[in-house]
Amino acid sequence: MLLVLPNIRPPLLDLIATNIPNNLSRSGVISTGLSDHEMVYCVRKANWKKFPAQTKQFRNYAKYNGESFCSDLNNVDWESIGNPTEDANVSVNEHWSNFKVKFMDVANLHAPLLEKCVRGNPCPWLTGEIKREIRQHNYLLRKAKQSHATEDWLAYKSHRNRVTKSIKIAKSKYNIKVIEDCGGNPKAFWQAIKKIMPGETKTVLSSFKVEGQVITDYKTIAESFNKFFLGTVGRLVKTMNDSVMSFIGRTCNSSTMRVHGTASSFEFEEISEQFIYTQLHKLKTSKAVGLDQMPSHLLKDSASLISKPLATIMNLSISQGRIPCDWKIARVLSLFKGGKKCNMDNYRPISILPTVSKILERAIHTQLCRFLTANNILSSSQCGFRKGYSTEHAVIALTDHIRRGMDQGLITESVFIDLQKAFDTVDHYLLTEKLQGYGVNGKSSIGLWITCKIVSKLFSLGMLIQNPALCHLGYLRALY
Repeated sequence: MLLVLPNIRPPLLDLIATNIPNNLSRSGVISTGLSDHEMVYCVRKANWKKFPAQTKQFRNYAKYNGESFCSDLNNVDWESIGNPTEDANVSVNEHWSNFKVKFMDVANLHAPLLEKCVRGNPCPWLTGEIKREIRQHNYLLRKAKQSHATEDWLAYKSHRNRVTKSIKIAKSKYNIKVIEDCGGNPKAFWQAIKKIMPGETKTVLSSFKVEGQVITDYKTIAESFNKFFLGTVGRLVKTMNDSVMSFIGRTCNSSTMRVHGTASSFEFEEISEQFIYTQLHKLKTSKAVGLDQMPSHLLKDSASLISKPLATIMNLSISQGRIPCDWKIARVLSLFKGGKKCNMDNYRPISILPTVSKILERAIHTQLCRFLTANNILSSSQCGFRKGYSTEHAVIALTDHIRRGMDQGLITESVFIDLQKAFDTVDHYLLTEKLQGYGVNGKSSIGLWITCKIVSKLFSLGMLIQNPALCHLGYLRALY
């Protein structure tokens, strides 16, 4: 108990309890004079958690000028990348490599990559003046330790108190401004609270126990996570009984997946420069960058210049039924979900794909959804992952069904199923056969491209590049 004096006489009813008293700076009882109960209070320390410093790689935009960047990019001979019509034997990998080299040469000139050690706890309230005062504080401390003079120690303590007061005032003003900027929005308010008073860190531990051994080497930890994520689906399949596996085998028969009434076949249209230009302008510059190190900021600024060569490369990728190797590599981060941090099952993989590859996926997604909608292939009850539909439609349909049953004097029973690893356990062969039943010819260029996308992929965990992961059952959902 933190309170020294009781807040009600004779018994003590209102309490403030904590298992970490060091997180509170002070507490007490305030007499209101309105009732027998006195008001109790405590003051919690903000930003009491100390996170270790991190070394991060980022692009330096201090001297970046968008017009100058586009001017240099305009002088690049994009025609030298290659003409798909004339160079039919040249693979899409070579065309993409040529484009990437030319683009990155200009990008690294205007926004070079740098590595910098950043503090674990962000301190946006630290102004240039306060930083100068801190440097002066450190100088006076070193001087006092060397001279051991009383006047030097007095000068240091006086300056230290002044710096501490300045930091408290600046931090208080910043926190008040963050709260005021919420404008009464509850979601923004709680985001501001998390920013001011951060909770538990979501970073991966520095040591794990794998197969009875404690490992601390980051490369070994990455390899262990890689092996664990790849084996997740395999371990789940082992828990399935024979009846489930028999059902999957019967379902894989393509004759059972034919969609009756679908006479037309899906024909992919060439991607236009305007589509690429529009998608590049929609890019969010705050998104993370993939292993290709091509930031959305630079791609967005140069949209008018690179739309044509990118459209050429993407159309070539479809016509050849191949995907550039860079587009099949994802940087996978381990995100802690909850529970024991030493248990790898409490982490889920987050894949960060190259930005350009997402534009091609968007083009295929748009055309494929348009084809499915035009041929009425999707069920009217399919509310997820569809434009114009949401969970509200599913809830309304369910409640209407229940109400109609009640009006007719019927009892409605429902069964809700939560599928474990639902996306990860999609069978690749079954998926390609089902697409063929929907009208996507598996032997056409777009069919080959989709098959290549589903089956063949590489990914890296952290910065460790792994070998191609060819899995018949299960894949990382972000790579599909």
